[in-house]
Amino acid sequence: MHVAVNALFLQQPHTGSGQYARHLLDALRVVEPALRLSLLDGPLMPRAGQRGENLAKLVWEQGKVAMRAARIGADLLHVPYWAPPLLSPVPVVATIHDVIPALLPEYRGGRLVAAYTKLVGVAARRARRLIVDSECSKRDLARVVGVPADRVDVAPLAASARFRPIDLPVAAAYCRDRWGLERPFVLYVGGNDVRKNVPALLQAWSAASRQLSGHELVIAGTMRREPPFFPDVLGVAARLALPRIRFLGAVSDGEKHQLLGSCTAFVWPSRYEGFGLPPLEAMQTGAPVISSDRSAMPEVVGEAGILVSPDDVEAIAEALVLVASDQALRQRLRVAGLVQAARFSWQRTAELTMASYRRALG
Repeated sequence: MHVAVNALFLQQPHTGSGQYARHLLDALRVVEPALRLSLLDGPLMPRAGQRGENLAKLVWEQGKVAMRAARIGADLLHVPYWAPPLLSPVPVVATIHDVIPALLPEYRGGRLVAAYTKLVGVAARRARRLIVDSECSKRDLARVVGVPADRVDVAPLAASARFRPIDLPVAAAYCRDRWGLERPFVLYVGGNDVRKNVPALLQAWSAASRQLSGHELVIAGTMRREPPFFPDVLGVAARLALPRIRFLGAVSDGEKHQLLGSCTAFVWPSRYEGFGLPPLEAMQTGAPVISSDRSAMPEVVGEAGILVSPDDVEAIAEALVLVASDQALRQRLRVAGLVQAARFSWQRTAELTMASYRRALG
């Protein structure tokens, strides 16, 4: 089988789509050595506000990439993000990680973004097969975009092998030396766009911190201030006069690994995820997980974490106190998390992707 791959996001290896493409391609080469992969490089990824570059990206996605796939004799074209071509001379398989732009009003953007979302939605309905990361995304794709469920294949993601259990004292010493973290801490790592629901976590910490006087709340990731899409998290923390809270800013994967290896609990209050890698990374490292019970999170966390409503600040606070104050519970969650995380692997993702390719070719 000869598969052409739209390799546009390999230019941005640290984005979610870039990491997915890199890990999937590596795993496909292992599970199917006879598979021929042709990576089709496109134009430079557009920078914010660069209309000419956005137009070049659109022309690549909707015309040039499919024509190149045909020209090199590919059996099919895989577009590993939500941008399949409307017309293609070869069968198309596309991976749609989530339908957030079509599902959540806050993410629909202006008229150009809305038009683009409508275009790729129509193109998705014409693709031979679609791959999604979760059963939740499959349901939402059928409901919001109108793609028949029998043309959608689920291939869950996996965490990087970097995230593995590490020695707690070693990780704690690293965090103490790197950031001066002397106390035990509960951890959030991620962005602060509106669906991530970070203000609810801050409100929960305000309620829980009195009973967790020995703990800190550590928030890692770039906290942008562009309300309402990026709530002013630092402003919320100041208004609540939160005690013992640290904002670390952006962290590398290596630093994230050390934080996960030394935290009392990892907290993920997101209102919507097509999959949700951070809780899986936490479980694979051995961190107890408190997660939202929405969207794909129950599929990822299963019964290995504490699931709470992201809209129930009191429930989040109670979960923080429960996990931080019960050592036996934390140990049970660590063991259960490692078992749950072992169910996900890039090998399995690649095997399911190969099955989707075969279905696309009949």
